[in-house]
Parts: sequence; C-alpha cells; structure tokens
Amino acid sequence: MIARGLSVKPKTKISKMGQLKLIIEAWGLNPNEILTKEALSSPHKRLVDSQDNEIQFLNQTLKQAIVKELQQT
Repeated sequence: MIARGLSVKPKTKISKMGQLKLIIEAWGLNPNEILTKEALSSPHKRLVDSQDNEIQFLNQTLKQAIVKELQQT
C-alpha cells in the first residue's frame, strides 16, 4: 500500500498577499510594478499598516482589470 500525502514537513501556506499577487500575475499584470506606482503616487499611505494598504490597493486594481475585461466582451 502506498502512503499518499504523508510528510514529515509541514505544508507551506501562501499568505493572503502572496495569493493575491499570483492571481494578479495570472491576469497578466505585474503586482510589484503596481505597488511601486502606488507608493510613488502616495507615500504617506505606506507609513501605517502598509501590508493592509497594499492588499487593498491590489484588490482594487484586480477589480478594475476584471471590469475592464468584462466591458470588452
């Protein structure tokens, strides 16, 4: 009998930010470029809770990409 899924090492979990970046890349966008543009346009937002702001901004960008795709069809 073959043991499936048994491992001594714990499974690696991807963070919320990592998952979001993968989804954005799948849509053909560059999440690092998006975050760089956002940081340069509003540096004051990055001071407090920067990861939450980044997630919110990437969510907003992804929503805009989906809406744009739906409008083209």
